[in-house]
Amino acid sequence: METPGYTTTMEHIDLSAAYRHFIPETASLTRKTLEACDELNKMRREMKTALDQKSELLPHRQAAREILVKYYWQLTSPPISHGKARIEAKWSDSQKLSRKAAKDSSGLLEVVNVLFNIGASSAAIAALLFNSPNRPDRLQSAKRHFEEAAGAFEEVLRLLEEDAGRRLSHDSLNLDLRPLALHGMRGVMLAYAVRCFYEKAQGEKKTAAVLAKLAHQVVVSYAAAASRLQEAVRSKGGLETLCARWHAYIDLERSYYEARAHVHAADGCPLSLASAQAGHLARAEALLASLHHASLQPARKLNGAGVLLAAHRPRLQYELQELRRRKEVLEKDLKNLVYGVQEPVDPSTLPLPEPSSLKVEPKPIAEAFPPQHAAAAAGGGGGGGLL
Repeated sequence: METPGYTTTMEHIDLSAAYRHFIPETASLTRKTLEACDELNKMRREMKTALDQKSELLPHRQAAREILVKYYWQLTSPPISHGKARIEAKWSDSQKLSRKAAKDSSGLLEVVNVLFNIGASSAAIAALLFNSPNRPDRLQSAKRHFEEAAGAFEEVLRLLEEDAGRRLSHDSLNLDLRPLALHGMRGVMLAYAVRCFYEKAQGEKKTAAVLAKLAHQVVVSYAAAASRLQEAVRSKGGLETLCARWHAYIDLERSYYEARAHVHAADGCPLSLASAQAGHLARAEALLASLHHASLQPARKLNGAGVLLAAHRPRLQYELQELRRRKEVLEKDLKNLVYGVQEPVDPSTLPLPEPSSLKVEPKPIAEAFPPQHAAAAAGGGGGGGLL
């Protein structure tokens, strides 16, 4: 399960020194303001250190998100107006594809990058939870974190739409924050959240009919995300590089869950429809064979997406072999008229059951991480600027 990487800030900025220059000579206010400036500067340094570590351990990811959330709420109500301080922030995209860092002195670039990284942290935490089989609440927790990630990306989109290019034009943003890329990542997070429903139902051994509907809903969600990512790729301007592998990877994942949906549909077919069962299995076989072939491709193929499947190659091969054995037995029985005379079915014409009507939504940032939560984590500080 792939998740977006952090965008990175290019250098340390002494926010304390920058803000102090604008503190009025009012003795009653100076001490509190100085302390607030120093605290904000400390938070930014902690944030940069957390982003530079890039640890894949769950406690480290959780600690990094805590730091990002604290800094975000303090940043949105700073001791001095960003417009007055005019501090130039520099941010680079997650894959270091742009030759030049994005720059901005209005404060908005800093805010939206911190928000994006809250989303990236939430996604990484969700993926780690998803792959923690010993945690009984792993899928429920992973779903919530994926929705929180989608909410962070949606908030970035809202802020950029609200700005309408007055402070930041889309071309001046680092690549991950371009609206088309953000729409794609938001879609991926929601598709992952739907996938948690399916995996939970499979673990609970739900009926074939339920699993087929849920798997189809995963397919629909992945297809929507892939469509958004393809739109980003077609827009070019650097997004064709940033989003190409994402698009190819999500489309491959869509194919896998389409295969699963056909297997579940076959499981739900009565013996009186054995030819339809064989058709579903044939369709699943074709999809899994294509995925197995993709997992063998070198990095230069499929925009590198096939390489991401390499770790799953043994499982794909096992599932494909089991499916072929099952299909051969069924076809032999059909040939011997075990189930009576049945007309063969064209696999390409077999519809899947209607997808489930699951509801997954981005969780608003203020709901997922309320300001009082950040204040408590900061030891009572944060929220509400002094000037």
